Amino acid sequence: YTTLFRSLLSDNKPSPELRALCEESEPVLKRLGLWSKHSKLLDVAVSVCQSTAQNQSSMLQDQLAGRPTEINFLNAELLRRAHSLGFELPINQALVKALSHQETTQVIK
Repeated sequence: YTTLFRSLLSDNKPSPELRALCEESEPVLKRLGLWSKHSKLLDVAVSVCQSTAQNQSSMLQDQLAGRPTEINFLNAELLRRAHSLGFELPINQALVKALSHQETTQVIK
């Protein structure tokens, strides 16, 4: 995600893209038993963004170094599992497509 937008927060508030991604993903994660029903994915994502604001995400590091990212192990896997449950995740789909396209058009070091 940071590979596309570089920033997830604006004035310590979630970007519209982060909000939409979390809202789309949370029901699937809950259905898969991978997310607690007691906390909001967006709240945790914002907390992580705030505590790691000075860090560079591993996907961004990979992209900047010309290495493949873990997008297929994360979001693409979520897409596969969501599809098997009858969910459609257009935001995740667009994210995977965009990052996969970037990877195939850059020269891998």
